[in-house]
Amino acid sequence: MRTTTTNLKRIVALFSEALMLYACCISRCCKLFFAKFMYLCK
Repeated sequence: MRTTTTNLKRIVALFSEALMLYACCISRCCKLFFAKFMYLCK
């Protein structure tokens, strides 16, 4: 069961990442979002 949950988490993470990248590509406020993200990462 542990392996399935970790795999699910990995899949969800990859999916959300791809979705965010897609949203970034179609939106004009991508730079603003990226700047905020980088600021949060620091």
